[in-house]
Amino acid sequence: VGVMFNVVYHTFEWRSLKLMLLACLPQTVRERCFSELRSKQKIRRTDALVIMVVTVVTLLTDLAIAVAAGMAVSCLMFVFDTASLISVSPREGRDIVTGQKVKYYDVHGVLFFGSCSKFLELFDEKKDPDDVRLVFDAGYVADYSALEALNKLGERYGAHGKRVRLQQLKPGCGRVVSKAGGLLVKELDVSLESEEVLSAEREHLNVESWMPDRDRDRAGLGGASPSSTQGIAKRHCALDDAESNIAISGNA
Repeated sequence: VGVMFNVVYHTFEWRSLKLMLLACLPQTVRERCFSELRSKQKIRRTDALVIMVVTVVTLLTDLAIAVAAGMAVSCLMFVFDTASLISVSPREGRDIVTGQKVKYYDVHGVLFFGSCSKFLELFDEKKDPDDVRLVFDAGYVADYSALEALNKLGERYGAHGKRVRLQQLKPGCGRVVSKAGGLLVKELDVSLESEEVLSAEREHLNVESWMPDRDRDRAGLGGASPSSTQGIAKRHCALDDAESNIAISGNA
């Protein structure tokens, strides 16, 4: 028994008790009762809950069951947090070919069974134009529930004579959608091509403008125009020719 108590004493993370206490206290109490450094050593209350569950279950049963219980609680908390991170950014544009008005929705986050309800609340099928496109450049279609959510969205737009197109799908979710293409409603169009939604202007930089001033000074190009740069290059070539002529005369 003494050996077991000694093992428990040295293996238990006693610092976690302080973290759990700080996690349970509100911010005003932490700032009033602890120093500024100590009051900012707070962990999330969900993490404190996992520590408490693992500790209690270990005392009641054994460590293996406690670890399984902690993993289950962590998975539930992860699903809840991920479901609240789904969002869309609406913007309007024109189709490059037809010139018709297009409504783009940039999807951010993972679309899965936990975020489907919130995802469907982010659209207004009555006020949107006939052409609506969902851009998944920063989004991901994860499971069958996500496909059902897309079907419901397509049916809502189809009731108003409108269509929805899925664009810029990631390779992983693109395979999921392509394999389940027979389950999608007719109001949904899937574009698996790596197309660019809106052309972005790119800044073209030459070597001279990109090179830092210090490096340009070392290279003798600081503040030099293209014509002066060509003059410097010509002078270098003339010096090389002179050196080669001197070497030939010396050999002779």
